[in-house]
Amino acid sequence: MHNEDRELQIRLAELQADVQINLTACFGSIAVFVPLVILFEELLFSPSTNEPMRVVFSITAVALAFVMLPIARFFIKRAVKAREQMSELRKKHIW
Repeated sequence: MHNEDRELQIRLAELQADVQINLTACFGSIAVFVPLVILFEELLFSPSTNEPMRVVFSITAVALAFVMLPIARFFIKRAVKAREQMSELRKKHIW
């Protein structure tokens, strides 16, 4: 039984690390993409920007926003899945 408890603790620690890694990657990607979107929006509304560049900057800002959302969702889903696995392991071994 002692060996089984040790394996449970190791598995829970691995899942907890997975949750932390995925949430860190999610917020890290948001921290990278948000300033990029803000940068392109600033360039878009700059008075010295000519019209063709405004189109490029606006398309780029929108594209970055749409790229950011699936990446963040991907990492959040992985973190939630690991949390669910942790919950199932706890229920399985406690009851």
